[in-house]
Amino acid sequence: MPQDPPRNTLVVNADGTLSSYDQGAQNWGNHGFWHGWALKMLAFRTPGVVYQLGTEGNVRTTGDATDFTGNLGGWTLDWIAFQPSGELWGVGTEGNVGTYHGSWQDYGVWGGWTLRMIAFDTGGGMWGVGTDGNLGSWNFDDRSWKDVTAAFGGWTLKMVAFHKDGSMWCVGDDGNIGKLEGGRWADYGLVAGQQVKSIVFDPAGTA
Repeated sequence: MPQDPPRNTLVVNADGTLSSYDQGAQNWGNHGFWHGWALKMLAFRTPGVVYQLGTEGNVRTTGDATDFTGNLGGWTLDWIAFQPSGELWGVGTEGNVGTYHGSWQDYGVWGGWTLRMIAFDTGGGMWGVGTDGNLGSWNFDDRSWKDVTAAFGGWTLKMVAFHKDGSMWCVGDDGNIGKLEGGRWADYGLVAGQQVKSIVFDPAGTA
């Protein structure tokens, strides 16, 4: 790896298990199937309140006043993401996008892209990975995607994520982790020899 990942790094492995990075030991620890679930990804609403998305597209919340388990709002989901404001967004299994306020507002195919996932940077900007693995940034003014795949080095992606320090991370189609450094993806490789589905940063972490 070019350098250690942040100590609050969590990844979902290709088999649906959860791993975290131990910066002191400089290795990854596998926690198995978290709460017994095979995972697609995790999303933190706030420190300590985590939404886990299972491989069946169902959601489980932990740490909230009222925890939930099931198909949130009746949707089978491929991805969930929180804006910095706390608003919950989702990507359905047909690549459609919606926001959740007790029920889903379905916006359909957002900006003409069928999506794998969306993410929000620390400034509230929206990013999306299309089903072809292409990366785009969303222009809220003209409501269109700007494809930055080639500009960032041409990687085909599974997903992107943002650390609280503003840095941008990704998982490539080969299950490897990358970090945007100098405008290009730097390859951080596999996790303990395993391919990765997704990466997330625990906001309660110290790094």
